Amino acid sequence: MGHVIIIGIGKLNYHHHLNKMQHITKLKLAAVHQFCDVEEKSTEYMYALMQDTCKVDIDTVNSYMVNENHEKLFREVNQLVELIIKIEN
Repeated sequence: MGHVIIIGIGKLNYHHHLNKMQHITKLKLAAVHQFCDVEEKSTEYMYALMQDTCKVDIDTVNSYMVNENHEKLFREVNQLVELIIKIEN
């Protein structure tokens, strides 16, 4: 799974923004990120989809992409999906 690195922005610029991001927002962004990775969507498409479906601004998307542990969030999203599937069955 590919990861986007924002060149010239740096982690520190988004540190304060990251602390204010709710965990549910991180999970929503991770779900979109994982979907776009699996479907081999472009970075531009992924960023637009994150903003539209998660109702966040570009700074929030950049903060997520630069600062988050994506693999951990992917595991959490997958666990939620598995739980939903079990409940539906």
